[in-house]
Amino acid sequence: MPAGPPSGVARGPAPASAEPLAPALAAALARECVRVYQRYAIEVVEALNLCPWARRARLDGQVRIEVTVELEPAPAAVLDLVEEVFAAPEVDIGLILLPRVAWSRPPFRRFVERVRNEHALRHGAGEHGPPPLVMADFHPDARPDPTSPARMVSFIRRSPDPTIQVVRRATLDQVRGGDSHGTVYDPKALLAPDLLALADARPLHARVAEANLDTIERVGMTAVAALLDDIRADRDRSYARVLGACQAGAGAGAGAGAGAGAGSGAGADRDPE
Repeated sequence: MPAGPPSGVARGPAPASAEPLAPALAAALARECVRVYQRYAIEVVEALNLCPWARRARLDGQVRIEVTVELEPAPAAVLDLVEEVFAAPEVDIGLILLPRVAWSRPPFRRFVERVRNEHALRHGAGEHGPPPLVMADFHPDARPDPTSPARMVSFIRRSPDPTIQVVRRATLDQVRGGDSHGTVYDPKALLAPDLLALADARPLHARVAEANLDTIERVGMTAVAALLDDIRADRDRSYARVLGACQAGAGAGAGAGAGAGAGSGAGADRDPE
């Protein structure tokens, strides 16, 4: 059952029609979604070393990206996709991209919490220990807050589309020795000696968050925000081209109910039903 539209600020061109996308259009939109996400991952996260695991995990084939083009995805359907991704034993990190979701950041975070809860129910959390996967929400509406390293995490997670990052709990436990809080890092982060100083008793995620804040301040908040804005603008242009091509061919039966205008703000702050 659809989750219902929690609305908010319209975030640039996105399919506004509730009609399902034609397969060819869905595939084209998914390709552009992955391309734009890879810009964020490579030009921001990897280039600034904001996540120590990111580049090697990608190059080693440990990362799997999937796209769902539903406007109002149901938590159970998203979890089905997550578990399909992690059926491959070589995958440590899964990324679920949701390019048509127009929900603002607070309701999207609550949606991700519903996916977590569904995951816990399926795996008998509480009876058999914690569930095997850990999820984090990424969202384009995040704004910088340099008042503390922890408050900057959401800005670093300013992906071009709403995104759910999923990591195997066993991978986290290998790094953290059982500490399940904070941003996700791969075991290969252990190769960074400055993050592993034995004299520093803080959790790894806290040390990395502080290093990331230092990086943002060194590079310049304005410069990082400009790069994120450029990636977002690329996203808006490319989605408009894809949807515009669909509209142009609709009279000949080439398109199926996809508008190129900005999504309606109505209901964007309402929680998924």
